[in-house]
Amino acid sequence: MPAESYPERFSAEYLHGLHNQPNNGNPGIYWMDAGFIQELRREALGIGALSVSWPSLLRRR
Repeated sequence: MPAESYPERFSAEYLHGLHNQPNNGNPGIYWMDAGFIQELRREALGIGALSVSWPSLLRRR
């Protein structure tokens, strides 16, 4: 496998491209809505749909 050729000088544009290319060592990060967690908590506690926040339920106990 041939060695990767590097430019004589590293420009900001080159370094930016190097950072953003695939397989640069950074894992893929994907975001999603986590609103379903509240519903799972309610189901686990058997409390149904309440207008009470999760932290306030902990303080009551």
